[in-house]
Amino acid sequence: MPLCRGVEIQQAYARDEDNKNMRLRKRGANGSYVYIKTQKMRLNDTTRIELESRVTEAEYLDGIKGCPVLSKTRYLLVNGGKYFELDVFPFWNDAVLEIELKSADEEFDFPPFLNVIREVTFHKAYRNSVIAAKYGVIQN
Repeated sequence: MPLCRGVEIQQAYARDEDNKNMRLRKRGANGSYVYIKTQKMRLNDTTRIELESRVTEAEYLDGIKGCPVLSKTRYLLVNGGKYFELDVFPFWNDAVLEIELKSADEEFDFPPFLNVIREVTFHKAYRNSVIAAKYGVIQN
């Protein structure tokens, strides 16, 4: 598909040195990866601020010890001037599509080649942290 590429992602949810929730992510393709620490601040049900910083591979590996790590392939899609992220998991037949909007009431159209089954924004079961706890592989 034009303008579509997949990246490998492995991520875990842990606590930082201040005992706050954080996500640690390994992202890349073809053996080339970056490691990112993310802390999210919830403003309301649909709006969050993400604070991201790069970490070393060693910091990533140390931080994910004892945590379930979620693996997925993310496909980046552009449709109607909007940027979509399609996450495909190795343990599901379905995928999760995400779009980041400037406001909760911003209009958009789904890519016409996708079969959207349901809206899951408010379903906790589809949060990556919940999926990781259920399907992730514990790292030693």
